[in-house]
Amino acid sequence: MLNLIFALLPLVAETPTPASAAPAPASVAPAPSAGPARVDATIHRKVLPKAAWTAVRRKRAELWVEGDRRVVRPTAARLARLEDTAADLWVSDDAGKTWRTLTLPTCGNAGCVLRVERDGALQFMTGHEAPCGGGGQDRLVGHLDGREWAAAPWPWDSPFGYTLPADGWAAADCTPPQALQGPDRVPCLVDATGREVYLPVAWDEKVARPLTIDLAAGTAEYAGQKYPLTAP
Repeated sequence: MLNLIFALLPLVAETPTPASAAPAPASVAPAPSAGPARVDATIHRKVLPKAAWTAVRRKRAELWVEGDRRVVRPTAARLARLEDTAADLWVSDDAGKTWRTLTLPTCGNAGCVLRVERDGALQFMTGHEAPCGGGGQDRLVGHLDGREWAAAPWPWDSPFGYTLPADGWAAADCTPPQALQGPDRVPCLVDATGREVYLPVAWDEKVARPLTIDLAAGTAEYAGQKYPLTAP
């Protein structure tokens, strides 16, 4: 019996122990998209519609790409010069295999600005000014899928200073509500729901300072200072 036990001991020692289950890999959320980015249109020339390539070649349009999406849109300089004219977008969702054309709203005599957002949403603003000093601005929202344009909140009158600094946000300089004591003209922001934010700093009329928004941090920056977007 002892001889049998001693004979089995090496087999027991060599028997592998069951491997423990490997820990499940931690789920990693995909990084948020930064939205379409401008690229060199000449690389994609062969897939661009003829009219789109002509606009790019004449420096009236530029190509923006995100994943399989391709958007040929008017340059900011081109939009700023348009008056009583509607520009076109060329859009492809399959890396340039098929294209469709979308017409933007008509630009007023104070130019217009366009923002193509990360989810395909569009923001568009234009201004209309009369010789007598009247006029105003229109803020519209649409989508690359071609849905109808709709009015978006815009509570102020800022003939030439309106901007679209971030997805869902528009901004300009304005006179804040009387309840907010401070400078006469300040940077003003409004989101897609109509929530207004007034930054507690004077608007510089002599120097064109950029007004930017960091959506991840929830802040707006003007003249080198950052302010929370929850400001009154």
